Amino acid sequence: MNHYPYIEVNMELLRQNARTVCGFCRENGIDVAGVIKFSDGCPEIAKAYHEGGCKEIASSRIAHLKRIRETDPGIPTLLIRAPAPEEAEEAVRFCDSSLETELKTLTALNGAAEKLGEKHSVILMLDVGDLREGVLTEEELLSLALAVENRLPALNLRGIGASFCCFGSVLPDRENLTRLSKAAELVEQAIGRPLETVSGGSSGSLIPLFRGELPEKINHLRIGGYIANPLTMRLNRDFRLPGMNEGTFLLHARIIEANRKPTCPENRSGKNWEGKSIEYEDLGVRNRVIAALGSTDAGTLANLLPMEEGLKILGGSSDHLILDTEDAAKKFAVGDELCFRMRYENLLRAFLSDDVSKVFIE
Repeated sequence: MNHYPYIEVNMELLRQNARTVCGFCRENGIDVAGVIKFSDGCPEIAKAYHEGGCKEIASSRIAHLKRIRETDPGIPTLLIRAPAPEEAEEAVRFCDSSLETELKTLTALNGAAEKLGEKHSVILMLDVGDLREGVLTEEELLSLALAVENRLPALNLRGIGASFCCFGSVLPDRENLTRLSKAAELVEQAIGRPLETVSGGSSGSLIPLFRGELPEKINHLRIGGYIANPLTMRLNRDFRLPGMNEGTFLLHARIIEANRKPTCPENRSGKNWEGKSIEYEDLGVRNRVIAALGSTDAGTLANLLPMEEGLKILGGSSDHLILDTEDAAKKFAVGDELCFRMRYENLLRAFLSDDVSKVFIE
């Protein structure tokens, strides 16, 4: 018997999505780093991504990649959030490569790699507009590249990269991707050899690739969310790659109350538990249910998508989800199961919650 709430993970559909994305990228000369940060470093997810064609497994946390390294040491690992200098030794031990922007951290990584007798690869990040990580100018990028190439012998300058759609909501386009491509050429001229990797962003970069707008110089993407949950990009960006399946992850919860109640609270004043003032539409008395699921388990409850037609999410709290069932064909009772598709944020929160079980099916 499954413990509720739980995530149902369809492993074969996940592998199929990885095959579809990696196959499409491979046809265009692009390697894929499979980002599994949403899964709290789940080894089963990492294995499915790798079996589906991802050349390496990536995450933002060293602990995730340590888990992968200890479970399957043959899978290359990429750290996509720069470590703090004091984390340099752990980063070298458990990550083959990392995204970097700071000379202090690069120096610490070099020292750790020399101590361990290892060679650590780095991808230097250029900020082309999103204003998250990365140096702002090509001059700074060249300075870092030359430092790695000439003064930090235990590091390998693998390439350069950029981020999009993260902080500043800047989407990858022909202009900013071309800037990254030209920056790669400048670095290659300065160091006198070709770069192995020019990493052109994450899932959002599939859109210009699909449109034929990705410069040929870009040969690497860091993709996680779109393999795991293509639903989010279809809803947010109106993008769907043929062959992708949206049923990879489903969230299941039990109904703990089924009743008829007014739609408008009486004598309401002040704000709710989140500090928000809510406007209620008075539709009279209607059927509604409460599911044993809250924002603690799944993040923003309004973003969940009920599988049953006619259900409407009214709101909830940290531990309760309230739905209107008046227009549903089925009459719901206490003990019935509800099933939801999730956006990326819901998936991330649910995987991080110890109170949400994970059930892997083939």
